[in-house]
Amino acid sequence: MRRNLAEGVPPFTWPNDIELTEYRPELAEAVHHLMELGYREGGGRVPALEVWQQRFETDPEYDPTLCFIALDAEGIVGVAQCWT
Repeated sequence: MRRNLAEGVPPFTWPNDIELTEYRPELAEAVHHLMELGYREGGGRVPALEVWQQRFETDPEYDPTLCFIALDAEGIVGVAQCWT
């Protein structure tokens, strides 16, 4: 997905039961599980949790403030992983 960064960002309101936060290591297992579900039908794969987490958190472009996590009362419902 691409957008012209010179344009303003349209207003957006999250649903009342959704909280937006950023990636934290304690969320790694749940984020990894959601990614595994996303690739379950094909189109790629996700390394084992320990490998994925180590690679993700030590990548030179890693910035936890650019990994957006959407949560509801039951847990993580969405992840937007952005890079610098």
